[in-house]
Amino acid sequence: MRIITTLFFVLLLISCVGVKYQHPYVDAPHATFQNPEEEVISQFHWRKYFVQQIDSVDVNYSDEAWSGVYGSTKRVAPGSHILTIRATFNYDNSGVFFCLIDIEASLEEGKNYILEGETTLDGVRVWLKDKESGKIASNIGFYEAPIPNK
Repeated sequence: MRIITTLFFVLLLISCVGVKYQHPYVDAPHATFQNPEEEVISQFHWRKYFVQQIDSVDVNYSDEAWSGVYGSTKRVAPGSHILTIRATFNYDNSGVFFCLIDIEASLEEGKNYILEGETTLDGVRVWLKDKESGKIASNIGFYEAPIPNK
């Protein structure tokens, strides 16, 4: 009985640990996505995007300690996924904003994708694009940004 109780508490503790998305091993079937570099238009007008979660599980960027999140490439299992994109931006010195936007993408084995986006006065749009063909490979996610009209 003591062993069962101990095992129960060990499993309970393990379940409390934050879960990170597990990328497929290099030799396993996979697709890749790349986060774009931070885009700076001017000192007060910049934007950056990255994939924060895949299927509601945090993406582990701990192996990107020196290069950072932006510009990094990650492996992902082929198939349909919900990607949660974190967009951080400053539009014409109107203040720093961030938002989370979900997009759905069906990723094919062996393909390489890049995250793209745009920030305008009406909001933020993000999408995943096939790097080779240039075709959009997801829906276009939209967030109505709290940017004041000028």
